[in-house]
Amino acid sequence: MGITIAFAIFAMTVFVLVDISLIAESQIKNLGRARWILVVVFLPLLGSIFWLTMGRQYVRRIAATGSNSPQPCETLPPSDTSETPAERDQPVAEIEYLKKQEKIRALEQKLRERKQLP
Repeated sequence: MGITIAFAIFAMTVFVLVDISLIAESQIKNLGRARWILVVVFLPLLGSIFWLTMGRQYVRRIAATGSNSPQPCETLPPSDTSETPAERDQPVAEIEYLKKQEKIRALEQKLRERKQLP
């Protein structure tokens, strides 16, 4: 009986360590990957339970629509991103830059047209 419980704890620990190793960094909550591995290694039963309940972000899926064609799954955005405000604003800055470039080209074209007129 005791060997069965020990084997179950060992199997769960191995499963959790593999899960921590393979999961995307954006789906790890509360601690970093290395800290979760240390928690599971030093506290196999409690660490595994903590990982499965508090450390992993699960993907929510949309229910089937009734048609036979496969539907894409909805994934939740990561709760904690490592982007800086400058990285988040980069697409906005690029759009503004392109608009300014377009305006400059239009003004240059008007200038060329004025120079050609007597």
